Amino acid sequence: MLRYYTKIFALGNTIRAKSKTIFVLEHISRTGAIVLLPVVICSLSLATLFVPRQASTWQVIKAAYEGYCFYSFYRLLVYYVGGGEKLVNSLQGSRLQVWAPTASPCRFFLLFYKLTNTSHNNVNVTTFWRVEFLVTQFVVAAPTLAVFKIVIDDGFVHKLEMTSMLACMYGLFILMYLTHDALHHLQGHGKFWTMKIGLLGVGIMYNAVQEHTTQSYPNYSTHIMGSAYAATIASVLMVPLSFAIKHFFPIDELKRDSSCAQHCNGDSDDWDDKRGCDLISIIAAPTSLDSPQRQLITSRV
Repeated sequence: MLRYYTKIFALGNTIRAKSKTIFVLEHISRTGAIVLLPVVICSLSLATLFVPRQASTWQVIKAAYEGYCFYSFYRLLVYYVGGGEKLVNSLQGSRLQVWAPTASPCRFFLLFYKLTNTSHNNVNVTTFWRVEFLVTQFVVAAPTLAVFKIVIDDGFVHKLEMTSMLACMYGLFILMYLTHDALHHLQGHGKFWTMKIGLLGVGIMYNAVQEHTTQSYPNYSTHIMGSAYAATIASVLMVPLSFAIKHFFPIDELKRDSSCAQHCNGDSDDWDDKRGCDLISIIAAPTSLDSPQRQLITSRV
């Protein structure tokens, strides 16, 4: 009987270790998607220059990648705190105080009204469902509207795209506000604006150059020439963005996660590797973000 319970206990430890490893691997993959932003944008820019007739295709790929980056950042915020369930439990009943007034036009939409009605609204499970919906809808809408822009060259599609992106950003702002104190040491706002300025700068540059490009050649239309000019300027903008990403996404975070993955799998017995698991240990911390144990964990990361 003792051997039976020992096997069950060992199986439980194995499952727990594997779940931590999955946590770490997802953190690394999500962070890598954002860190590779300059490389992806430069690659798409070069593709636009060398294969200009497929410029619209590259724009669709860029839109899909932009949506994935926003969703990756959302998942990073959730996993930094310790997962969706931990996030909901730790912030249960907190007042949702964001800058949107009750008289905002958003109150006419139930989804936004529930998020912006600061006088009566408290954080609950439904709040995070709405935030996740705001982020997820942009993942679907960004590439879909990019395809529509190829077929229907209308300003209304562009307005829908901007509305979808603003809704996504609003959801991320709410989540960053709620987790600001717990994740201040991880520079969440710096990470977000580094990613957003890179994507938004490329988008604004593309639209501005497209509107002011009047030159055309026998084999290339004005649209293709505008895309080529915008791609060239976007490649230059990626240089300072690379330095910003290096600062706000330090390699030490990924090194800690790599050490944690080895330790959780039992590949390392070094106590220094256990210190690398401080971030992942937030999972096992009490559900209150203000608890002494959680503060100790976050202060050591």
